[in-house]
This record gives sequence, C-alpha cells and structure tokens, in this order.
Amino acid sequence: MKNVKIVTVVHDYLQILEVFLPAIHRVLNQVPSVEMILIDNGSSSEIKQFLAAYPHSNQKIVPLPQNIGKAHAVNQIMAAQPELFAGTEVLVSVDPDVLFPIESFKALVEATLEIPRVGMLGMRYEKNRCNPERNLFFPARKFKDPITKKQHFVYKPFMMNVPGCIFSVPWTCIQNELNGKLYPVLKPELYFPDDWYLYDFLNKKKYVCGYLKGTTVSHLKSGEIYLV
Repeated sequence: MKNVKIVTVVHDYLQILEVFLPAIHRVLNQVPSVEMILIDNGSSSEIKQFLAAYPHSNQKIVPLPQNIGKAHAVNQIMAAQPELFAGTEVLVSVDPDVLFPIESFKALVEATLEIPRVGMLGMRYEKNRCNPERNLFFPARKFKDPITKKQHFVYKPFMMNVPGCIFSVPWTCIQNELNGKLYPVLKPELYFPDDWYLYDFLNKKKYVCGYLKGTTVSHLKSGEIYLV
C-alpha cells in the first residue's frame, strides 16, 4: 500500500476512545505503510493519560492547548507541521467514534489511488441507530482505473454530503485544489458542517465524491446515543 496518513482529532468521549484506539492500532499493525497523526485537541487529563498508555510506533500525538474544533485543528497542524505529512499520497480523516474492517480501509485507499479525479470518498455505513447516510437513491456509478482496468463503484448522495466520520482525499487534490489544507472553509464556531463545505467544494469542481461500494463502517455515536 502507498504512503497513507490517518488524521484523527480527539477531544472527549473517553468511553468510545477506549474502543476506537486499540482498533485503529490493529490497522497500523497490519499495514505498516500507514501512519496516524492524532491531534489532541485540548482533551482532559483523563484522556491524555489514556493516550499516553497506548503508544504506537506509527502514531504521532500532536497536542493543542485548547479545543479549537476539528477543522481548525487539522488545518492548523497541516500548516504548522507540514513535515508530518511529507510523502503522503492519500489522507484519510477518521473520527474517533468509528470502527471498520481492515479490508474496507484497504479498499478505500486503493479506490482513492485508482479512480480518476476522485475527491471525497467515504465508506458505506452500518444501518444502526447512528447511521449518518442520507439520500442514496441512485445506483452506484462505475469508475475504472485507466492503467489496471480495475473497476470501482461509488454511490453519490442526492442533495447531501458524505459525512465527515471517515473519508479519504488524494494528496494531489489537497495540493492542487485545497492549497495544502483539508477544509476549504472555516467558521468561527467550534462545530460547523465542515464536511459539507469540503464535499460541496470538490463536488462543484466535478470531482468524484461519494460512498465506496463494498466497504463498511460502524458509527458509534450520534447525539446522545452511544454504541460501544
């Protein structure tokens, strides 16, 4: 697998983080070329202690003194510490409240590298009480790698975006279209629909955005619902 970076922003919800971190470390164990940049976005001392107790050779913890929101945190670290992302070919944003099989992760990265003009690509969600998928009315579209001729199928949501829980973006797209940032629009608020702004930006530029068929991810939190 090519040089892949996972970026994750942590602030709260220790109970879910205790499930997520060991699971993501299994991905790092099985795919040595994947590195994780974990941004500690002003978390509690309890979470800091937990993170310190679960180190990994392919995991870099980057501390921020206070919670500035996910989009601000990611863009700030990308600008301030570009060396962390050196050599990246695919950037995968993963919120710390999802679980997914290694096969789905590999398929997502492979499709990101092989689909011509791909933008924001997500996984299909398990249909639980925290499923954020909306408006997938149409059949998946077929895309073919021009070199290997391998086919990938992508579901495009109607009048909705791919959720920010887990998605990939090729690094060439980040460089050429997003000026080295992941989020093209920032708001003063800590929490705003940053994933929608990213999806809308790339979609308007005719990039392939949607959910990759054959993948599965479980979202563990929605509102006051916790699935752990």
